[in-house]
Amino acid sequence: MIINCFYDEEEQYPDIVYIPKEVDDVISLQEDFFKWVFDEEKSNAKFTEFTGMKGCSYDTENFLYWINEFFLSKKADKAYIVEKNASQWDLTNEKLFF
Repeated sequence: MIINCFYDEEEQYPDIVYIPKEVDDVISLQEDFFKWVFDEEKSNAKFTEFTGMKGCSYDTENFLYWINEFFLSKKADKAYIVEKNASQWDLTNEKLFF
């Protein structure tokens, strides 16, 4: 399936990604990704401190790394980016918001 990954509320310039058909519930998968990404000991996301508050920086590559490494590790078909910061996209694709 093809998914539009948005990083802004205006739904502009998504990363368009391919997710293999083995993934049937991408929303639940995203929720599991968030649990992993905010675990400093397990994730490969960047944790930084800014004005006394700790934050986490992640992107589509982190999401796809997690899917391929932990969910599709024994599958030949892997998730990948079709296009980054796309200026045009199919509105019928499923959407994820980060």
